[in-house]
Amino acid sequence: FLASAKAQGNVLNYNVLNDGVQMSFRANGKGVASLRALLPQLLSVLAQEGFIGTACCSRCGGAADGTEKIVLQNGRAQLMHEACITALADEQREAVQQQSHSGNNYWMGLLGAVLGTLVGLIPWVLLARAGYFASIAGFLIGLCAKKGYELFRGKLGRPKLVALIVCSVLGVVLAQYVDIWIQVAIELDGYFFSFGELTSITTQLILTEPEVLTPFLINLALGLVFALAGLWGVFAQTKQEVDMASGKMTVLDRN
Repeated sequence: FLASAKAQGNVLNYNVLNDGVQMSFRANGKGVASLRALLPQLLSVLAQEGFIGTACCSRCGGAADGTEKIVLQNGRAQLMHEACITALADEQREAVQQQSHSGNNYWMGLLGAVLGTLVGLIPWVLLARAGYFASIAGFLIGLCAKKGYELFRGKLGRPKLVALIVCSVLGVVLAQYVDIWIQVAIELDGYFFSFGELTSITTQLILTEPEVLTPFLINLALGLVFALAGLWGVFAQTKQEVDMASGKMTVLDRN
């Protein structure tokens, strides 16, 4: 049954466990429609195979009383009594309030993301100096930013997503700029320019010289592509953390 549903595109993936079945659906309207259509069929198949508990609340284990609904939460679909859904929502609101008063801090998390981004620049610069295609190291910048945010105990929430995106993009720009700065410093070695003067010369070259600006923009674009590709899973995971922290859940009717 599940293999046929996956072949038809109604299920992205499934896993048969010792105590249940885990299925993945698309996070859009088609996924919800597939879930609505498949669940009654799956429950019927399980009942025919002798499995019990198809009409029990997943929270309290009590028998169905006619008020139960399907709850989508953290990527899982569960059948719950209406009273259990209300109790779960109350518990989640309380957990969010407790987290808002915890020792975690957005600003400390942002500091950690910035420091992590700086660490992520190192592989880019080293690859560029060794003559390799450095842009492919762009994904490391975002991963380091995320790790820094977590090490500094930044709070979960939308600001975390913003911090990771901003730090990753600026990190790629800075990495490419540092690479060109080093090239300029090597070319002008022996002229005893100060750090500020080298920075000014590098900026002017990027802004005024097409032979410098063009490769800068190309490498920058490629670096951003690799960074965003590498961060796709990070952003998806962070969004899930946001949903968990906010108690986000979707309640569906069984019919």
